[in-house]
Amino acid sequence: MGNPQPKVQEWEIGWLAGMLDADGSIMINSHRKHGGKIYVEPHIAIYGTDVPTLNKLTNILERMELAHYADWNGNAHGFKKATGQKRRLWRLKVVGLKRCDRFTRAFMGFLTTKQPQLELLVEFVNRRLSKSLPGRGRALPDYDEREINIVNEIRILNRGLGSETKRWVPNY
Repeated sequence: MGNPQPKVQEWEIGWLAGMLDADGSIMINSHRKHGGKIYVEPHIAIYGTDVPTLNKLTNILERMELAHYADWNGNAHGFKKATGQKRRLWRLKVVGLKRCDRFTRAFMGFLTTKQPQLELLVEFVNRRLSKSLPGRGRALPDYDEREINIVNEIRILNRGLGSETKRWVPNY
């Protein structure tokens, strides 16, 4: 029998939710696949420069058994405000319908500033998962009007309701 992971305390979930509220993003990325078809996927990320913070985040997510990926964000750098020093930027991310579904269930109600984005992401994920059929893999039907609106609503929320927000319109 293995050594079971210690249970995650509610304050740890709250702490991680605070990190997501402060230094994270909840979005739906869109990109073009072969043949020009647009593909979108839910994406949750937390960014930072402090390695002990990254270790704490990954430890909590591992104990919650939530899939995630951490990397050093290319050539991106964060700035330490007090000294102006550049520090390498890490990114912890959760990507994909099923992974984001599990993550959002665990953190629903714990977020403050990004709760509206989380609720929209839950709606998007639920709509897409309800359309998947066994054996179809990633081949889902085209996005319906509500799903397109959800993508745009999240973009507007993430940009602070700016009037110059670019709307996403798929071209099938």
